[in-house]
Amino acid sequence: LGGDKKRTPQPPLGGDKKVQEFKSSRVQEFKVQGSRFKVQGSRFKVQGSKFMVQGSKLIVRGMNYQEILDKYYPEDNELKRILTVHSRKVADKALEIARNHPELDLDLQFIEEAAMLHDIGIKDCDAAGICCYGTKPYICHGTIGAELLRNEGYPRHALVCERHTGTGLTLDYILTNNLPLPHRDLVPVSLEEQLICFADKFFSKTHPEQEKSKEAALKSVAKFGEECAEKFNLWSKMFL
Repeated sequence: LGGDKKRTPQPPLGGDKKVQEFKSSRVQEFKVQGSRFKVQGSRFKVQGSKFMVQGSKLIVRGMNYQEILDKYYPEDNELKRILTVHSRKVADKALEIARNHPELDLDLQFIEEAAMLHDIGIKDCDAAGICCYGTKPYICHGTIGAELLRNEGYPRHALVCERHTGTGLTLDYILTNNLPLPHRDLVPVSLEEQLICFADKFFSKTHPEQEKSKEAALKSVAKFGEECAEKFNLWSKMFL
C-alpha cells in the first residue's frame, strides 16, 4: 500500500463497523493521524479507528465518542453532566501527561476516545449520589461499559472500561472479595490503559470539577489494597 501518513481523515463512511483487517502486500508498521496500524505477514489491523478501502485508497476515520455518549445518555440531565465533566477532566489530564512524555509514543486519539467513554456503564448502576438509578452494583460499571463498547465494535476501548477500577483488579482480589465480576484479571496492560486509569484517580464523580492532590488520589486507591497503592506510586514516577 502506498498510504500517506498525513492523509486527512475523511467524513464518516458506511460499512461494517466490526471489520478490522484486510490483506496487504507489504509488511510494515505506521500511524495515520494517531491511529496505529500493525502488519503481520500479509494482513494488518487497525486499532481504535474505522476504515474502508476504495480502490487503492485506505480511508481512516476515528470514532465519534459524542455520538456514542448521546446514544446511551440521550437526556441532558444531571447524570449526563456529571459523566461528561468527569470524563473530560480525565481525558484532558491523560492527554497532558501523554504530551509531556513524547518518548512513550502514546496514541493520543485513542486516549481521548477511551477516556471519554471509560465510565459509560454507570447508568445501569445503583449510585444515587451521582444520579445513577440502575440496579447493578457500582463496581460493575466497568464491565457493563465494556460490553456496550464491544457491541458498538470497539473492543480496544472496552478494555479501558473494564480495567480502570482502582489501579486494576486482579483475579485473586475479585475472588477473595467475592465481587460480582468476571473471574479474570481486570488490570490495565497497555501504556494507554495504564495512563487513563492513573488520570482517573485524580477526579471523582461526586465533585467532578475538582482535581485531587496526588496524596488524596493515592488514598482513594489504597482501599483496594497495598498492591494498588504500590502501582499508583509506580505510575506517579512514570507519568508525573
